[in-house]
Amino acid sequence: MNEYLNICVSEDILDVKALQPGGAYKKYPQLKQFVGHEAEISQPQYISDGEEGVVFSFRYENMDLCLKLFKAWEFPKALFPFQPTNTKLLGPFSRECRAFARLCDLGLNGTWAVRCHGWIYLTDDQLACLSTACKRLRLVPGSNVSRWAIVKDFVPSPPRKTDLPEIRAKFEIAKQALILPGDVEARNYRASFFVDLGSTSTYPLPKPWWSKFEFERFFRLCPPKVGERWSIEP
Repeated sequence: MNEYLNICVSEDILDVKALQPGGAYKKYPQLKQFVGHEAEISQPQYISDGEEGVVFSFRYENMDLCLKLFKAWEFPKALFPFQPTNTKLLGPFSRECRAFARLCDLGLNGTWAVRCHGWIYLTDDQLACLSTACKRLRLVPGSNVSRWAIVKDFVPSPPRKTDLPEIRAKFEIAKQALILPGDVEARNYRASFFVDLGSTSTYPLPKPWWSKFEFERFFRLCPPKVGERWSIEP
């Protein structure tokens, strides 16, 4: 439970309604906890299984939300040695937490990326509830998933060509937040919102995992071309 505490998460509760534009920049962003972290997971539905985690939809207080349950991750041992704290910053869960936390700190939650409701560390009962909705979890108990998850708004609609101008324009928000996007393919978008932040890089990161040159190069060259080769509906 304490694995990521004070590294990329805090035990404070995230009040999404209290966030205001023009928040303060924090050098070391930490995502706050989902307000319903102790509640039963109601009406879970399996959505998808990706490289980073397993995604579900569920209901909470009349809201349709999305829960991304992250798979276990270890720092590649073949790479050069790092301090343990630094290695924890580099996995998909930490990357997604820090990016969402930065957006929350700046009052930009739900703008460039989908609105985040915080992190949750699943109890046995909550994990068992998700297992009923996903045969893969049920057949392989404890498979390769962790108990760490992030809760977001559930946006079911994929991006359309009419969303592309807004998608491209909103990269200015990521640039303002010092977040370097990773995979900007259509699969990581719902409507005009970026939904998968597990491959993002949020400043600061230990060298060589942050490059000012790469950051500036991406925002100079990439945003105008995003979506050019996507196979999506008009």
